[in-house]
Amino acid sequence: MHRFLGSLFAAVEPALDGPGLERVFVEARAASEHLPVAESAEGRQIAVCSWLQPALDAQMPSDTLNEVTNGLKALAPHLSWFTRPDATGTGSPNFPDGHGNAIIVGPDGLAVSSELWIGVSLLAPGVRYPDHTHPPEELYLVLSPGDFRNAETQWRAPGVGGLFHNPPGIVHAMRSGDDPLLAVWMLVPAAD
Repeated sequence: MHRFLGSLFAAVEPALDGPGLERVFVEARAASEHLPVAESAEGRQIAVCSWLQPALDAQMPSDTLNEVTNGLKALAPHLSWFTRPDATGTGSPNFPDGHGNAIIVGPDGLAVSSELWIGVSLLAPGVRYPDHTHPPEELYLVLSPGDFRNAETQWRAPGVGGLFHNPPGIVHAMRSGDDPLLAVWMLVPAAD
């Protein structure tokens, strides 16, 4: 667990280029320093998990990103995947079975925290995640091709190893193209 987190932070830090991104990174790294790691349990897979291995096996542009995907490979058997409803009706028709999320750090994660959530989202090819919002500020590390947008941006492709930031409470979404979309996210409470 701590090896994965170290590789995640090593991959994110060089790409930081704005105050919101830096705040999420600093808060996440600080909150992760003394996490209690839950006993390893067997995870739960869902339909979209058939796309996880192809996404993890994709060629990464750097050794640092390879360390992140290797860490995810090691954690994969222990991740419990779940789906979300399309509350806004903006997801693609294949969204229900074409997406999944897993919590790595959080109240129900492999490492327990009430201050920090780190997880992973996976979309099968050709899936649009619906518009949604949440109070915590969010930072994505993108591990495969895909597009992201929020109420302040148009759709854009951060690229493999790129970051995408969502300020607290902003409406945002993501979508995959011809390949599965895999991204690690960090959620931290909004600044006071």
